[in-house]
Amino acid sequence: MSSLQKCPNGHMYDPSTHPQCPHCRSKQGGPEATEPSSGTKTTPLQSMSPFASAKTEPLMPTASSEGLRSASTTPGFMTTQSDGEAKVFNPVVGWLVVVEGPARGKDFRLIAGKNTIGRDAEASAQITGDEQISRSHATLYYYPKVNAFYLEDHSTHGTFHNGEPVVQRIKVENMGIIELGKTKLLLRALCDTGFIWDEFNA
Repeated sequence: MSSLQKCPNGHMYDPSTHPQCPHCRSKQGGPEATEPSSGTKTTPLQSMSPFASAKTEPLMPTASSEGLRSASTTPGFMTTQSDGEAKVFNPVVGWLVVVEGPARGKDFRLIAGKNTIGRDAEASAQITGDEQISRSHATLYYYPKVNAFYLEDHSTHGTFHNGEPVVQRIKVENMGIIELGKTKLLLRALCDTGFIWDEFNA
């Protein structure tokens, strides 16, 4: 049974099938890599699947991809600046403010698309200290096309809007109260009948 060997660049390879490190040879533009010496036909690296790569290092995030990942609920809207450069536009469209419950006084920024509410650390509005709130309790959506907010319940404990149970996705107006567990949230909309970001209409 052959053992793997490490080349000076840190790549692991099998010396019984490759006399030299195939990773280094492909990067340096060396001779074509071959299959094990059993009388089989040699196979150029170029003919291999485009998904097979000698590179093992993870791709470093670019500024644009990092921007997409930092927008936790939606990738935002692509806009073009005056210099022709593309930019992700993902502005605030409103806020949820805790007006009652253990997290009273805390606020959460809302963006276009999906805004999750719950105890989960990945939630857009993470409510802590209220054990009656599920990890993924509800979702508040903002749709730029209709310039409106909609609420959807995901919890067995239930979600209420202005005192009424949410049994299907419903529209939430500015200053509407969302109740889950012992917590009440006030929707303070920035985008409403009086304002909408120009880029949403582009």
